[in-house]
Amino acid sequence: MTTSTTLQSLFMKEDEERRKEQRNWLDLPPELTTSILLRLSVTDILFNAQKVCRQWRRVCKDPSMWQKINLRDCLLYQFDFESMCRHIVDLSQGSLLEINIGHFLSDSLLSYIADRSSNLKSLGLSIYEPMTNEGVMKGIAKFPWLETLEVFHSSFKLDLKAIGHACPQLKTLKLNFSGCPGHEIYLISQLDLIPPPVECDDDALAIAESMPKLRHLQLIWNGLTNTGLNVILDGCPHLEDLDVRKCFNIKLVGNLEKRCLERIKELRRPGLLVDGLVKSTYELVHVSSFLYDAKKKMKTSSPSPMKYEEPRSWADLPSELTSLILIRLSVADILNNAQKVCRPWRRVCKEPSMWRKIDMRSLIRDRGMLEPLAIMCRHAVDRSQGGLVKIHLGNFVNDDLLDYIADRSRNLRSLGLGMCFPRVTRPRLVNAITKLPLLETLEVSHSCLNLSLEDIGHACPQLKTLKLNSSGGFWNSRNDDDYALEIAKSMPELRHLHLYANNLSYTRLNAILDGCPHLERLVTDVLQA
Repeated sequence: MTTSTTLQSLFMKEDEERRKEQRNWLDLPPELTTSILLRLSVTDILFNAQKVCRQWRRVCKDPSMWQKINLRDCLLYQFDFESMCRHIVDLSQGSLLEINIGHFLSDSLLSYIADRSSNLKSLGLSIYEPMTNEGVMKGIAKFPWLETLEVFHSSFKLDLKAIGHACPQLKTLKLNFSGCPGHEIYLISQLDLIPPPVECDDDALAIAESMPKLRHLQLIWNGLTNTGLNVILDGCPHLEDLDVRKCFNIKLVGNLEKRCLERIKELRRPGLLVDGLVKSTYELVHVSSFLYDAKKKMKTSSPSPMKYEEPRSWADLPSELTSLILIRLSVADILNNAQKVCRPWRRVCKEPSMWRKIDMRSLIRDRGMLEPLAIMCRHAVDRSQGGLVKIHLGNFVNDDLLDYIADRSRNLRSLGLGMCFPRVTRPRLVNAITKLPLLETLEVSHSCLNLSLEDIGHACPQLKTLKLNSSGGFWNSRNDDDYALEIAKSMPELRHLHLYANNLSYTRLNAILDGCPHLERLVTDVLQA
């Protein structure tokens, strides 16, 4: 069987007749090619897709490809993102409608975008020094059709009144004091050290006066009070979505609470921001009360008129239901908040069943947070009492933490490590993994550690999924073909193999296919001839 035929059986999984026939993707209509390429990241389009062939290059240069741009989640700092962003704006030829910009934003870049994208309708900014208030205001004022504005900041005092008058079509405003996307866990861990926002209704007054068409408003960690919130409700008659989490000067009780519930379709109350299904511990209380009431109402034989009732005690929820709700919170929110609500919740949070799966992959780049997160992880592992079966770690992982987990989690089935270089060394990583004989899934991102995959394969005979991300491959001195041979020799049970940014040759790929007879899924982005 030839290599191409084998690859078709792995990649396409079509019936026997179609395996013998490989379509030419150049025959795809341009509209379909565009629809496919639009699902790639900006960097993938510019540095990879447009280099495939002339047809793809023409598609990638079409202005319709650049109507929506997201550069907020770009973490590969070796790129000059400001120059890249200018190039993308040029490619849009004035048709840009939506853009989200991350850490590299500057006054000059915002001005460049504004001068060439007067039809922009959605703008997302993460504002850092050395940006100036004047530069931000001048840029935003050039977007008269703007409907959505989202700003992550840490110290800026925006002139919201001027923004409202300059952007009369504004329907969505999001102001987040947490600094940048992804820093919520950091703020939660530092809650006791950060003073609450000072009472101030200036933003509320400016919003009420200049943004009458507003429908969606998010104010995270803002100083507005009940007075300011009432002013917003008066000045924004179309408001239907209100998010005031972390606005600790607001007390949603009495007439104000009733007014919000009557006017607002989706209300997020003051509380702690977390990533997940349930947005805050405060909201969790209300979700629990609702579920408790709903369960009792289902037993009612005949309908009764709706009337206002005091919330039931969420402490009376069955422990199984409480566990089902709390398990959707992040590790940080469970340890720092949920378990402090009441004794029943504390008992649930200490149950080993709550800690069978731990996900702490969110990357917090502040060096001062690495050790606190490692300590939090140890505590979570202790809570599992040996029942941990799946764990995914972020950039805070180090050699000692890996040993700690391996020594206390011999039943671990899935291990994920993200951006672990240089805090994790090759010998200690291999040593830790060899203590996990039941491991079935191993995922290592930014694999620049020259891993000994053969040792890992022999130590983990049940390994079925291997994912290696070598996007930091310029640090890696090993030949990627060596990895292929080690995989072929030591991982016969492998079903799923992901090799991202690995310079793998067809010869070594054949070795993998021969050595892994059960392989069902193979993902690799670079193949050498």
